Amino acid sequence: MTTSEVPFGEARAQLRELVCRVGYRGERITITRHGAPAAALVSLDDLRSLEAFAPVGGDPVGPERQTVDETVAVGGSLREVWHAIARYRERAGWWVDLVVDAEVGGDALISWDERRGRVVDCVDGETIAMRWGSEAATAQSPIEVRIDFVVDDAEVRIRATQVGPGPGADYWRERLQAWKAYVEALSSSVQP
Repeated sequence: MTTSEVPFGEARAQLRELVCRVGYRGERITITRHGAPAAALVSLDDLRSLEAFAPVGGDPVGPERQTVDETVAVGGSLREVWHAIARYRERAGWWVDLVVDAEVGGDALISWDERRGRVVDCVDGETIAMRWGSEAATAQSPIEVRIDFVVDDAEVRIRATQVGPGPGADYWRERLQAWKAYVEALSSSVQP
């Protein structure tokens, strides 16, 4: 990944080209004013990574302490909700960047962390917890993601928590909404 410096006047004149360089080539561009850095253009992936370390509008949080806690209510059966995460065929329809063997000790791979993860807790229809990295001193802090399920009348509440560096709350909200849409579409197509 390259980083370039561009003076303010040039940046204004070449904005379209600079945005393409950032968006399609992953380049980072520092815009200078009077020779000093004044602003930056970064890709959305870079921005998400930065937000994971220092949430906008909040106190900076070290990556080892970041916690995300998101919940969604899904109109469907617990069986449908569980199978949508535990079975590859169902999961591939709405979460292609997650590979998980839903059993303790199973593999867990996800696009935003290059390390191989493990399923550390799994109870069918109740919880699945995955960990990337270890507690040992390494260059990267461990990440733990736990997904819990609670049946509440005619809906299932899915709660996703992430402890450690990762994609942040927006990612989990989007994933939970995709999960909800998938299960509710499946549920409505099955009902008479």
